[in-house]
Amino acid sequence: LAALWAGWRSDVPVLVEIHGAASSALDSYTARCAAAVVADSFALRADLLARGVAEAAISVVHPAIDLPRQAAGPWPSYLSCRGAPLIACVAPFDQREGLQLLLAAMAPLLRVHPALRLLLAGAGRTPAHLTAAAALYGEAVVFTGQPDRDSLAAIYAAADIVIFPALPARTLAAARKPLDAIAHGALVLASDTSAHRELIDHGHNGLLFEAGSVESLVEAVLALLADPSCMQPLRERARSFAKVERSWEAAARSYGPVY
Repeated sequence: LAALWAGWRSDVPVLVEIHGAASSALDSYTARCAAAVVADSFALRADLLARGVAEAAISVVHPAIDLPRQAAGPWPSYLSCRGAPLIACVAPFDQREGLQLLLAAMAPLLRVHPALRLLLAGAGRTPAHLTAAAALYGEAVVFTGQPDRDSLAAIYAAADIVIFPALPARTLAAARKPLDAIAHGALVLASDTSAHRELIDHGHNGLLFEAGSVESLVEAVLALLADPSCMQPLRERARSFAKVERSWEAAARSYGPVY
């Protein structure tokens, strides 16, 4: 409100930047009064339109990311088992992230690939229901805790597939963790939520499966593991996508027409 008042007094246009969600009436009022609004996802743009913000005032500038450096130093001990198929999930231990669904998929996956291992990397205390579900698979499921940047880069480099199994939900936030994985050149398999669809071009820079479906997830993982030759082209296109379309230079160019 202070910025709007200062802009009105000085006859200077005010730009409002919104990430995630315009959650309050004050957010909506501010966006409607601004000369221009920048949203970080098309889902948020649609929400702002529904709140009465003028279509011509809204621009979408997707989140940008630095290309990460390679991991320095030795890999964590939980990555020492080479040769066996390795899948990973980097997500908070939140019910909406679909980790229970991913654990349910392990039973049919292990029947086909008995040596398969799953790494679950997330912050905070592991919920009891996840610990109990993982215990059914013994050493096939490993909780890594919150990895530092080097350990995270090592996970992305070592994993055959990095999975983001978020459940169907109405979300306005951009998909930032999958973007980080893509920037590392990981092969990303993600549920087809709106946030993931804005980031992943199915079959080009990653793959999508039906959100909430264990069967669709299992089918996608098995198809990838059955055809390893398709993995490296997907990784290369993922990193190229991050470098070209999600760079800070690309984001800066998007602001030119706004200003």
